[in-house]
Amino acid sequence: MIFLTPRQAEILQYLTKTGEYARWKELALKFRVSERSIRNDSVCIRDYCREKGYLFERNSKKGIRIVARVDEADQISGEAVLSREERIYTILFELFWQPGFVTIEQLASKLEVSKNTAVSDIAGLEEMLKRYSFELYRKPNKGIKLLGEEHDIRNGFWHVYYEINQSPRKEWYLKPLRRIGEEYQVRRILCLAESSMGITYSDVSREEAEICLAFCLKRISLGFCIEGGDFQQEGPEERILKMLFPDRMQIGTPDLFYMGKILKSGKLLMDINHNDFENVELEYRLFAVTIIQECENELKVPLSKDEFLMKGLAVHLKIAMYRLRNQLVIDNPLMVDIQYRIPFIYEMVKKLL
Repeated sequence: MIFLTPRQAEILQYLTKTGEYARWKELALKFRVSERSIRNDSVCIRDYCREKGYLFERNSKKGIRIVARVDEADQISGEAVLSREERIYTILFELFWQPGFVTIEQLASKLEVSKNTAVSDIAGLEEMLKRYSFELYRKPNKGIKLLGEEHDIRNGFWHVYYEINQSPRKEWYLKPLRRIGEEYQVRRILCLAESSMGITYSDVSREEAEICLAFCLKRISLGFCIEGGDFQQEGPEERILKMLFPDRMQIGTPDLFYMGKILKSGKLLMDINHNDFENVELEYRLFAVTIIQECENELKVPLSKDEFLMKGLAVHLKIAMYRLRNQLVIDNPLMVDIQYRIPFIYEMVKKLL
């Protein structure tokens, strides 16, 4: 995906609105730069137009022009430039993929901004990282890198993944992980894991697991591994991962258990004919029964007779509590709809919990 500098976006918008040819000298005077700078900018603008399917024309005598509808001008230039927030996330992802330091010059070049802008964006990233358990480390004449326990960095990525989930740049951020996922056949591994454990993940959870597993593999390939930890008895998730991942990865026990957490924390689709309820630990079954009985008292509706509701709630609570206890992010994309469309139910459940 190609992004433009603010000046290139302004040139793009100008050419789109006029729809006429503009010579190098004319553009240089208008934007107060050299003709050489305009020529260099035109290459980026041309590539951007090709990517987006806009017609870019260059004539040795007339100059350059872009053929597009007038009402597309603002949209075209708006799509082309990264906002400050998007630049901050871009820097963070660049640091995720780097085994060492990254210089301000490298970041400025990647973002196609000035060094001052890059410095400002880095300050914004430092502020953003206060939400997580890792930080930005600066070293004179070296640059910057992420500093923290690998476990915390991976948990932080999980939060970042949900933050960018609705961003139009999402796939651009995640492109390296898609490649890793394809290289190690993560999607196939998830399907085999589902088959082996007799479960089915929801589409959202399968996507989440695919990305988070790929992130772990990417970090491991860069030499970032989880060290130490208090490991419980190896479960089916860990055994399946050990069997399915290639030997060349040489995944250590801490990393194996972390990836096992990813599988254990996925939301499941249930079949009412399966014995899911009986397989859930007693504390979650009792919790589900208590909640449903309280709702019955409030609503005067015999909810206890709904076997599927009872099973589904118990399984949901088990996974939710697992994520909370392991400091894994919980995101409900329907939360806003629930709050505003059925506020009575939302307030009642909030009161009960």
